[in-house]
Amino acid sequence: MNTMNNKNVCTMLFVCLLCCAFIARADEIILKNGVRLQGLLVGERDSNLEFDILYDTIRIPARISKSDVLSVEMDNTGSEQTVDLFSISQQAKGLVLYEGRWLPKEHVDMVRSKQSKIAQAKKITLFSLQFFFFLMACLALVIVFDFLHYEWKRLRVRRVEKGQSGADYRLHRRISAAIPFEFEMENGTKHSAVTTNISLGGMLFTTPVALELTTQINVSLTADDIHIDCQGMVVRSDKEPNENIYNIGLSFIGLNADMRQKIARFIAHAQIQL
Repeated sequence: MNTMNNKNVCTMLFVCLLCCAFIARADEIILKNGVRLQGLLVGERDSNLEFDILYDTIRIPARISKSDVLSVEMDNTGSEQTVDLFSISQQAKGLVLYEGRWLPKEHVDMVRSKQSKIAQAKKITLFSLQFFFFLMACLALVIVFDFLHYEWKRLRVRRVEKGQSGADYRLHRRISAAIPFEFEMENGTKHSAVTTNISLGGMLFTTPVALELTTQINVSLTADDIHIDCQGMVVRSDKEPNENIYNIGLSFIGLNADMRQKIARFIAHAQIQL
């Protein structure tokens, strides 16, 4: 009796295990209304799915319209595989899933094209702004450099003026005299000019050539038997209004005792000729 009972128990356990294994391998259809059906997907026919619904160990054949199906989860190989029939049907209609909505492919392409153009325009705008600010920064640097360069020239002129001795720069009065002479630039070009006044410290002359502050030139002055070749630095440069004439203030530099004596004789001679 006990042997028979044991056999019955074993048979029931075996059947339960088979059922559990079958259920574990069952496919599942999810309908659009939320209902889930477990069973075995047999195949497809026209617009229907051939599906055997499983109730315990009973398989009930059924036909389910594809239009009512949201998705099918298949477990034929022991691993879950999902077939989204709704997505397949939408794709068959030429629709594309874009940001959670099914839209015509042409519309999606147009939207993506617009987005691409907007992104490109933003890049161009950003680059233009960066280039504009770069140019503004360069312009500001140029302005600052020009200002510092101008101030440096003014400081250098003041140092030259302060470096002149009292006898050269202040005590010796300037003699007004219009004396033609030539001066030579650092690049070797020569130009003509006419003195307005002259002293031991320097002179003021007019010329059609524009000279910048701190420019150094070589001056050649001649009066009868007196010839002077000396060097000077521009400490003043003013343009005459409505004329192409510049008033240049020149400070003599690097004068030795002999050259000072020559300049003094030249000034005395200029006074006699007045």
